[in-house]
Amino acid sequence: MDPADILPALERLDDAVDLLEDALQPLINNVTDVASKLPLLDKAKFYVLMLSLIHISEPTRPRLI
Repeated sequence: MDPADILPALERLDDAVDLLEDALQPLINNVTDVASKLPLLDKAKFYVLMLSLIHISEPTRPRLI
């Protein structure tokens, strides 16, 4: 892959991540409410997923562009 082709791909990836963050924001804001309605195993999976999302969306993460 030519290095000049990488920048547009990275921009598309950054846009996709931003859209995903926006789409998941309501879920992230209501973690406790959502988790309280789940069975124990699903609750544990849900918390792991939320921690992963928080880690990905930390403000200190390097931006792609």
